[in-house]
Amino acid sequence: MSGSAPWESVLRGNKNESAAEQPSAEQGESEGNISSAGRDDQDEQDGPTITKPDDPTGEGGPAEQGGSEGEVSSTGREDRNEEDEPIITKPEEPTIVDSDKAPRTPQEIETYLTVDGVRITEADIHLAANEIAVLNGFKDLDYRVFTGADPDWIYPGNHLEMPSGEDYVIRKGDTIWFLAARQVRLGVDEDKRAFDKALSVLDDTSSTEDEKREARSVLKKIAEESKAQAMRRMAAEKLL
Repeated sequence: MSGSAPWESVLRGNKNESAAEQPSAEQGESEGNISSAGRDDQDEQDGPTITKPDDPTGEGGPAEQGGSEGEVSSTGREDRNEEDEPIITKPEEPTIVDSDKAPRTPQEIETYLTVDGVRITEADIHLAANEIAVLNGFKDLDYRVFTGADPDWIYPGNHLEMPSGEDYVIRKGDTIWFLAARQVRLGVDEDKRAFDKALSVLDDTSSTEDEKREARSVLKKIAEESKAQAMRRMAAEKLL
């Protein structure tokens, strides 16, 4: 199965779509031209006075400004338009993804690459893909390793050794790129939980010095070994 899947490029293309065109000039302008003096060019004396048939006084209603803000009934009360009623929108349901299944849509990709607020980048996945490829005797994706099979082709049923030590059995539809993204995502999920726990220890005034020392050790390991650059940066900042 081919190993290339530049998901970040898919997301960039989705975000660069042009916005919908704005509506054209408003319709319903007055048919009479307005002179420089501000008067209608049509002579007011030439035209008959028109009153609304539903106006019991025969005096006519006030001029409409900027379009009707609500129809006026025969009793003089303003009828409520449906637009005046509050519009209740159903909240958008969050996109759910499975770490063991490759995302297919831009929404799924966006969710897959974000773990508890930590963003996984294309560079993170690329480095992980190279690590998996070389570890299993393939050429790396940058072709700096010139021996081994083409990493763009892996076959269902074969086994891959993952950097975490996991023995992974390739399934139909798997790619080196997806397996790398999966490896990074699982690692970030574990790192984030350890990160949060370490911070809670450091923020707890009742923590002992040994506990704080261990917490800082955890942060140091994340800062040096996490597969995600954002996770490494977060841990390093807390050690300053």
